[in-house]
Amino acid sequence: MGKKVGLVQDDLDCKEVMRYILEQEGFEVIALDTNQAVTNMPADCDLLIVDEFAEGRTGCEICRIVKDNMKTANRAVILSSTTTGVEHISEMSKADGFLAKPFDINYFIALVKSFCFPDVSALSHSKLINL
Repeated sequence: MGKKVGLVQDDLDCKEVMRYILEQEGFEVIALDTNQAVTNMPADCDLLIVDEFAEGRTGCEICRIVKDNMKTANRAVILSSTTTGVEHISEMSKADGFLAKPFDINYFIALVKSFCFPDVSALSHSKLINL
């Protein structure tokens, strides 16, 4: 597939699970800290998945900074969180989508593919992963 996904996740276990799932689907995964996400995001990063409780800045702040910057505004950003109301927070932050945790693996894959391959039905080419 060749698409790159940047991960900003506070919980190391969650980050590793997300990385594993995405790599099994053929994505290249780049772990980013909050500063890298807003100041030094790789130019070829197709999608950014940001935890609302990221260290240093909230995911909401990161989303706004990315979306307000002309160089990164076109990047898709998904806000992820365990908090109630993540959908509302994602709307306020200018995120393109949200992922409520804990999440269904197949839904997660379909969500990522819907942003990385918007012209293809993500559900039609998603693999089932058994962890």
